[in-house]
Amino acid sequence: MYRIKELANMSGISIRTLHYYDQINLLKPSRIEENGYRLYDKGAAGRLQQILFLKELDFPLNEIKRILDDPYFDEMEALQMQRKILVEKRDRLNSIIHSVDETIEAIRGGKEMDSNERLRPFDRSKLDEFQKKYEQEVRKRYGQTKAYEQSEKKRKSYRDDDFAKIEQERLAIFKKIVAVMDQNPGEEAVQDLIHEWRMHITRYHYECTIEIFRGLGEMYTADERFKENLNQIKNGLAEYMSEAMRIYGSHHNE
Repeated sequence: MYRIKELANMSGISIRTLHYYDQINLLKPSRIEENGYRLYDKGAAGRLQQILFLKELDFPLNEIKRILDDPYFDEMEALQMQRKILVEKRDRLNSIIHSVDETIEAIRGGKEMDSNERLRPFDRSKLDEFQKKYEQEVRKRYGQTKAYEQSEKKRKSYRDDDFAKIEQERLAIFKKIVAVMDQNPGEEAVQDLIHEWRMHITRYHYECTIEIFRGLGEMYTADERFKENLNQIKNGLAEYMSEAMRIYGSHHNE
């Protein structure tokens, strides 16, 4: 776990910025201790890495949040594309350095350098092409999903008492699932509760298709924040729900 000051020092961003990310639910602390210290785990540090990279590509914060919160966001795929962009940036900088070295040698030797040789390394077209391709792919896959649009529309229509009701129902479902955790996750009683959870999401947030539901189940164990939040209710709940949702998904088609 890292304290907020340690995370700020590692990333080069201010503590105030991390507080702001917490306020807008872009990057929440993994845990807040009784003394108020914010602690961040490795999963949070990885999310911050993605935030900073997407900021480098001029994505606005609200869009970054939407992308990273998408249940189908693939960190490995994103890192592989980001690496290609960074390699292209490195190669471009190396070309510029080489051009500067050649220019220095030409001046020292009293030679004339061709203008094309001087200016060609500054051409950004290939780098811009890589970045544009990545931005388009990210926005296409994560930026404007139907589920997100539905969720935003419903959220804006809710009042404070609506949010309280939704939260009460959510916790009630989780408590019922906790009560049957001694049963095999494939048992009918468990699967009925998993179906109730899916219908809760559809009723209050967005149409939770089988595909989305499967993805959420995977996220409950793959994403440390999901995992920790669920396991705070009951240790092992994240793993249990993930397996129950996997079974549910295997038995249902769209």
